[in-house]
Amino acid sequence: MVDRSKRTEELAYEKGYRVTEDGVLLGVHGKPIVASNASEDGRLQVTFRHEGGRIAVAVHILQAYQKYGKELYKQGIEVRHKDNRYLNNSWGNILIGTKSQNEMDKDPEVRKAAAKKAAAVLRKLTDVQVDQLRNDRLEGATYKELAVKYRLANSTISYIVNRKTYIGA
Repeated sequence: MVDRSKRTEELAYEKGYRVTEDGVLLGVHGKPIVASNASEDGRLQVTFRHEGGRIAVAVHILQAYQKYGKELYKQGIEVRHKDNRYLNNSWGNILIGTKSQNEMDKDPEVRKAAAKKAAAVLRKLTDVQVDQLRNDRLEGATYKELAVKYRLANSTISYIVNRKTYIGA
């Protein structure tokens, strides 16, 4: 039975696993080992025996534990890769912060693509309908007429016409 009173990175640290400033994982005898396992999201991890079971620890979380100790466990705190490269577990690249800070570490194009994908789920109009709505407005249709035709609030019509929403359309 594996002891669950401690987190995996604490157990790994107690056993002697370390991560160097360059992000190299060291085994219990202080020699570099290859973290051959990868989690579902591509982050490196190592699996080791503990109390008759096997447990896995993510290398970036072990580095964060070494760097920040139990600060890592505060409510709302996540481990961040400053350069957003999950294989770079170097001391300077591993930070802790909020979910928002973690998202801001991502490349702006990646963030924009994710935002567009999320916004697409909420869209009520197709790109064709947006183009038609804007053309209707250019041809003199009032906001009230557009609101009735497209079943939208006047404020939504304004946002679409003024390209505050449906920007890429």
